[in-house]
Amino acid sequence: MLCTVASNENHHAARNAQRTVRNTYRLPSSVRHCERCDRYHVVVEADRCWNRKRWREILVYVAQGYRDPEIGPLVKMSAKGVEYAVLEMTKRLNAMSRPNLVAIAICLGILDPNDFVPEFDEKRHG
Repeated sequence: MLCTVASNENHHAARNAQRTVRNTYRLPSSVRHCERCDRYHVVVEADRCWNRKRWREILVYVAQGYRDPEIGPLVKMSAKGVEYAVLEMTKRLNAMSRPNLVAIAICLGILDPNDFVPEFDEKRHG
């Protein structure tokens, strides 16, 4: 497993980054020390950042490259509902596009690619 969240050298720098996240995105966050990389991360509290729990599920499908009509049946919503949710997330995170939305979500710790990207199998890729 790799750390995918933006990191800081020390706690003071991480607190400054946390203030920036709070002021820019208006999202609840915390500073955590990571034992894997021995650095500090500002992690957005994903459970508290959006009112709708489906948004994170939609974001996972967006990250995997699904389009709105494909996501709709998977999350039991209409394609227009998915489109609206993606638009709201894009506005909330000040993203310019869907790939940018995913990148920001990963950097903020809302999304962890280790959760949905398949493991590398050395036997198959020899």
